[in-house]
Amino acid sequence: MKKSSKLMNIFLSGLFFLLPVVLTMYVMYYISKQIYSGLDFVVAFVPEPYKSSVIYKFLVILATIVIIFFFIVLIGVFIRTVFGKAIERVIDRVFGFIPGVKGLYNMLKQIFNLLFRRGEGQHYKPVLVQYPHKDSWALAFLTGKCTADTSPDTDRNYYSVFMPTTPNPTSGFMLIFPEEDIIHPNLTASDAIKLIMSGGIVKK
Repeated sequence: MKKSSKLMNIFLSGLFFLLPVVLTMYVMYYISKQIYSGLDFVVAFVPEPYKSSVIYKFLVILATIVIIFFFIVLIGVFIRTVFGKAIERVIDRVFGFIPGVKGLYNMLKQIFNLLFRRGEGQHYKPVLVQYPHKDSWALAFLTGKCTADTSPDTDRNYYSVFMPTTPNPTSGFMLIFPEEDIIHPNLTASDAIKLIMSGGIVKK
């Protein structure tokens, strides 16, 4: 019984790690395919010798990438408007009524809000903590002060942190550290995400 429970936990961990990656890749593939197909009308204006050339195919792919980029930017601008926020609330309600999907949707949304939030409050800031052992430091995000129920010692201040994994920052660990063991580096949330997703290759 314990083995099956452990196997299920491992399976769910893998599922939650892969799901946002697979969904993102599928959506991007579908959008790219539709845009690429939509650019077929250009063929009528291309001279016959160039229709099957590598340069023509490269230009179509490049145009597809540029269109996707600006499409995502426009969506980002739209979401920031009052109308966009209203639609976002409707989507939240729709997913909230679907059994089994509500929990996963809310979890993924909270994680994305945590990682990409640009507020300047004391929470959700990048921090350094010693993990998995002393003198080994990991980059994490401060998520809040622990209550008396979650503090290991009520005489000390403890904080919860979310530690994303590389290269997929939507999965990770929630850990609790005493206040004095948390270091606040001179990093923005954007800088921290770049470091995490690139495995430290992309610097500040």
